[in-house]
Amino acid sequence: MEQSKHTGFNSRLGVIMAAAGSAVGLGNIWKFPYETGQNGGGAFLIVYLICVIIFGMPLLMTEILIGRNAGKSTFSAFRAITGNNRWQWLGWWSALTVLILTGFYFIVTGWCVDYLYESAVNSFVGMNTDALLTHFNTNVMNAPKMILCSIIPILCTAAILWFGVSSGIERLSKILMPMLLIMMILMTIRVLMLDGSGTGLRFFLAPDFSQITPAVVMEAAGQCFFSLSVGLGLMITYGAYMPARYLGSGIGWIDYFSCGLRVRF
Repeated sequence: MEQSKHTGFNSRLGVIMAAAGSAVGLGNIWKFPYETGQNGGGAFLIVYLICVIIFGMPLLMTEILIGRNAGKSTFSAFRAITGNNRWQWLGWWSALTVLILTGFYFIVTGWCVDYLYESAVNSFVGMNTDALLTHFNTNVMNAPKMILCSIIPILCTAAILWFGVSSGIERLSKILMPMLLIMMILMTIRVLMLDGSGTGLRFFLAPDFSQITPAVVMEAAGQCFFSLSVGLGLMITYGAYMPARYLGSGIGWIDYFSCGLRVRF
């Protein structure tokens, strides 16, 4: 589909919220704190930030620019900017990777649906850590229940996509991302008020440079890719739906790199 026919984002805020919604997820909220503490705390955090600056941001800009200049989906963007089919397989590979990841995410969001219901009916009252672990293991082995819980987010996602970019993704991102931010702030305040929070902070932030090995650096780089949602073609798709008028005034660093850019391989 040509870019001129796209019904794209209606605001710069919508672009930012949708991109943040793509990047901020399980990799940052669930995995990142524990991964940081296990691999040197603040030392790992420094390596991670270096990877973001050296690898993450340039790749993020590149993907957005490919989408902006091609004005097409990930499948066709590489062919559009190169003029041949030599690199089109990258688009198909990216789409296949996202499809595989989507299966994982729907399972985990199914767990969230189940926990949301059980929290509402006070199922966890009086349970200690061991009881909660046993409860979780029992739940995930209940295939019919997990399938039903996973179908709910699948249907919600399909409904959002049916409404399109501006009326679906952008509108929901403007609502859900601020809600997520408020929830994270409240949860952080609550956690800091718990006994032992100082131990947790030291585990997370205290630097231990002796743990920084080539393997840890690779793990930090991998987390950087995961955190920014680069390498999957997602930002190529968002770039295709990003009107050019937002580049000049709202996201100047992209505009600087996009002046006259035409990629040739």
